[in-house]
Amino acid sequence: MSYILNNFNIIIKGIYIKDGEVMSFVNERSILLTDKKNNVHNIYWNNTNMCYSKFSKDKEHENIILDKGVLLEFDANIDEDDNLYTIYQKRDKEIIIAKYEKDTWSKDSLGNVDGFDLFNLNLLIHEKHLNIIYCTFENEKEHKYGLYHHYYDKKWKSVKIGEVTRKTLLNPFSIIKRNEKIMLFFYDVDGEYEEVFVQEFDFKEEKWSEKIKITNDKSDKLCLDTLVDDESLYVTYSKYVDDNLIIKFEKYKLDTLEKEAEELVSNIGTAMHPTLILEEGKLWNVWTEYDKVVSAYSKDNGLTWDGPYEWKDTHQDRFYRYEYKSNNLGSYTLNHAFGKDYPHFSFLGFSKVEDAFKVNVKKKDAIIDTKEDIEEDIEEDDGTKSFLIVNDKDVKIIEDEHEGYEKEILLLKQEVEGLRRKLKEMEVQVSNPRSQRNPRKRKGLFFR
Repeated sequence: MSYILNNFNIIIKGIYIKDGEVMSFVNERSILLTDKKNNVHNIYWNNTNMCYSKFSKDKEHENIILDKGVLLEFDANIDEDDNLYTIYQKRDKEIIIAKYEKDTWSKDSLGNVDGFDLFNLNLLIHEKHLNIIYCTFENEKEHKYGLYHHYYDKKWKSVKIGEVTRKTLLNPFSIIKRNEKIMLFFYDVDGEYEEVFVQEFDFKEEKWSEKIKITNDKSDKLCLDTLVDDESLYVTYSKYVDDNLIIKFEKYKLDTLEKEAEELVSNIGTAMHPTLILEEGKLWNVWTEYDKVVSAYSKDNGLTWDGPYEWKDTHQDRFYRYEYKSNNLGSYTLNHAFGKDYPHFSFLGFSKVEDAFKVNVKKKDAIIDTKEDIEEDIEEDDGTKSFLIVNDKDVKIIEDEHEGYEKEILLLKQEVEGLRRKLKEMEVQVSNPRSQRNPRKRKGLFFR
């Protein structure tokens, strides 16, 4: 492994380390909720604790532990009266809903799920009523999960939405609540590959539609994000190309799901966590690449794209991919956004392109700089530049070595994601080994 040492700062294969600290993407779930007074509420998981922080202009920073012994799956939301809700599962499988109202937290138990872990736990609010969507194992050997929906309207009601099958990893859902409907987007195995499907729930009819296949890309995929406007559905994901990842964007007519456009918007390499944002006439696709934020934008709703752009602030500061929900969105439409940690909480990857620089679009057989080229780049930016520029200068590193380190980084990322899931599955086996030896059908959270 080659590296450059410069004033105690090290670059190792594109990863920037300053004074011993890696300055990069923190891949941990964190939820930001903004109320009508522009107070920012942060709900996050930390070392088995469910944590809450509040940031407001007229009060000091508030930081408390809501609960201990909590598993990794959780979600949070805010209603039209600025009340906060969070749902999570404890180690003993008990499901807790906590509510923040008038500066006070209260907790209610929804019971436990008899030794089963929940995955892709989501909390939505419709007309002040809570909706919970999640999945759990139906058949572990066949990688099958049951999808469930529980909603409160004078009493709790439970529906089994259907089943999904995963390949290597269970990817997160993408959920949009639009008018009187929930749009649930998810991956399911279709032949040899996973494709994106959608199912809709109609609040008036209290009924789920049959699932409809959206994509037909015939590739292995990771990550998923979706957005809608009045006429169009926008879908983005990471797809594998020769064991590397690239960001793909697809646009569909909202009423017929007829495809209108598709585009590969990133360089091939380690592009992950694609994130769609609509902002003042621009459609942004923002993602991570070598643990930095990169993005492209479209002025014609996804027909043509400008970019990619790499954002300077992500060379030095830690940043997260926040789930974002707000009663004061303004000109933004988004489900997630990359942003800095406290005390900044500033968005990254869109809006002012002068805060970024345009990246060369490289081919699959591109080469990386020589040691001398990298040192020049670092010196130009006062020792803080943490990226590699593609060019054709002097000494070249052969293609298979270049592809080798790309694959190594990618595999490490996938291994971390896989270990998170495996940890949860192992906890199920330890806490309830009989349920693994004799699997049985489930009817949902509130049924026995």
